[in-house]
Amino acid sequence: MQSKISFFNKTIFKKNFTHYWPVWFGYLVICLFEIPFGIYICSRNVAYYTIEAERAVERTNSYVNLMRAVMSPILPFLVAAVVAMALFSYLYNAKSANMIHSLPVRREELFVTNYLSGLLFMAVPQVIATLLGVFVCAAVGITELQYLMLSLVYALGNMFFFYSMAVCVGMLTGQLLALPVCYVALNFVEIMLEGIGSVIVSFLCFGMSNSDFSLSKFSVLSPVYYLSKKLGIGTEYLNTGGYAYHVHGGKTLLVYVLVSFVLIALALFAYRKRRIESAGDLISIGWVKPVFRWCVTICSALLGGMVFGSIFQGTVSGTKEFVITLCAILAVGVVSFFIAQMFLEKKFKVFSKKRFAELGIGSACMVVLLCMLEFDVFGIESWTPDVSEVKMASLEYNSLALTDEKEIEELIDLHKDIIGKKSELEAYAAEGNATYGIAISYKLKDGSKVKRYYAVPATQEEIEDKNSVIGQAVTILERPENVMKAQFGVYYEDNVPQSGYLERYNQDVDQYDNENDLSFNAQNAKIVYEALIKDISEGNYEDAIRFQMSTDNSGYMSDQIYINAIGLQFYNKNGSYFPDDQIREEYYSDSYNERYSSQSCSAYLTIGKKCKHTIAALKEIGAITDESDLITYQDYNMRYQDVDYIE
Repeated sequence: MQSKISFFNKTIFKKNFTHYWPVWFGYLVICLFEIPFGIYICSRNVAYYTIEAERAVERTNSYVNLMRAVMSPILPFLVAAVVAMALFSYLYNAKSANMIHSLPVRREELFVTNYLSGLLFMAVPQVIATLLGVFVCAAVGITELQYLMLSLVYALGNMFFFYSMAVCVGMLTGQLLALPVCYVALNFVEIMLEGIGSVIVSFLCFGMSNSDFSLSKFSVLSPVYYLSKKLGIGTEYLNTGGYAYHVHGGKTLLVYVLVSFVLIALALFAYRKRRIESAGDLISIGWVKPVFRWCVTICSALLGGMVFGSIFQGTVSGTKEFVITLCAILAVGVVSFFIAQMFLEKKFKVFSKKRFAELGIGSACMVVLLCMLEFDVFGIESWTPDVSEVKMASLEYNSLALTDEKEIEELIDLHKDIIGKKSELEAYAAEGNATYGIAISYKLKDGSKVKRYYAVPATQEEIEDKNSVIGQAVTILERPENVMKAQFGVYYEDNVPQSGYLERYNQDVDQYDNENDLSFNAQNAKIVYEALIKDISEGNYEDAIRFQMSTDNSGYMSDQIYINAIGLQFYNKNGSYFPDDQIREEYYSDSYNERYSSQSCSAYLTIGKKCKHTIAALKEIGAITDESDLITYQDYNMRYQDVDYIE
């Protein structure tokens, strides 16, 4: 009679719980502090609110913020590595591995038993802490239990994925310390390569900048980073003083959960094929070794190129910068290649014809790729869109959204002019001259986004020349409608001023300037706001724009522009600076990645002597008694020339 095939061993299961009790007990303590105790602290932190309604709103908000932290993948990511190292530690010692596998226990049985043991090490403490959290919520008056339950679901999903990934990595490594190193590296290698690559591309491609680096479709390959950006609870701040909450990231987490089953199958397959004598090797599976070798080589080479390229960026010509970056990448890559091979073979004698041939082919591919970037074979530098392809264009870090077809065409013409002056602009910057950064971005109708950044001359002569690069940009930016959109948002006509302030600088007896802002109420803010609209409409704000864009050391416009800036706070029923939800979501993508639709917005404006309506409004509300109360940048700077310093 055929014996029954078992995939679970009760004896090993019990041994795991008794032998590794510090692991699951330690995680239980963490969960108890994080959830039930954390909820209790949230309720105590709002005790200073005297009105019960306000106390309830803030208690809930504090509790939701705590649940957002529970949903974070960071803790499951760390704990999963510790649990996997504990449950499969026997694989990394030759004596233990031989002893365990000499027992009448199938590998499938060992794998499933240890995998389930580790999963329960993390899941059971989380469930216990959540159930206790329900009782604490009831005791302190929190009724929104749905966020607590959802945080449990998200936490269990994170645990399942990261533990499956850690176990899979463990099956591919032969050393205990190699498991956490490779596990962490796999979670960040894509985002690191993308970040370093964007920096190197910014060295080699005119107009590319790494300052706008953000999530891409490939960032999904860096799970802990991607999930930390996608999972959570979004908060919408309402004008009534309350909050609305939106849980997001569920579909993203579900995809990772489904991937977990693939990782489990891969781990089991690797365990069945694993050689017991591989214990002690850095990598236990043969075909993974070249992958490891080249991952180390490419990451190290690009990092070296980024470091040396950054040192010389902007100080040498574009050609010299390319040569320096290329040499740094090749030199660091060669060294890293052989160091990685030494770790794999656990010896220093790794130099062979086979390895030199492999390195030569890889280096040649790298040189070809970098040369293609430098000579714009991919058309990155020369790319400009057709007007019909653009849904929205923006100038100056997305503060101005252009949707009019004529203005978009005008911006594209400016973009083409900049590309045509590449050599001239690069030479100007390499000489150490001060430049002004022009950022151009497009949101295309197919949903894609393209951004470019250029450093251009911005002297008085260049600004006043309407045919220069900066002159063309000024022409677009100083149009009244565009100024109001950039300063007050697309829906500026619906702005309702709520408050404001004027920056003032009073000089004390020791001739030190003290900032003493003057605040004003909604009524006075409305008077100032309407006056600003009049000045902008009449073109009186143009000098302020030119002053802010100028790099002229002679102080161009400094005798016309006041250092006393004006700040305004608004309520807007549309709740957005931008024309649609997609753009709003893009703009706030680095802030909890939520569809943030706050109905409050603000503006900060620099005014000049030509802003006669604004100056009159400041007198009307009593912010100043006379125009002499305002200080120009020139006068402000002159003060410091009159100060006597005691050494």
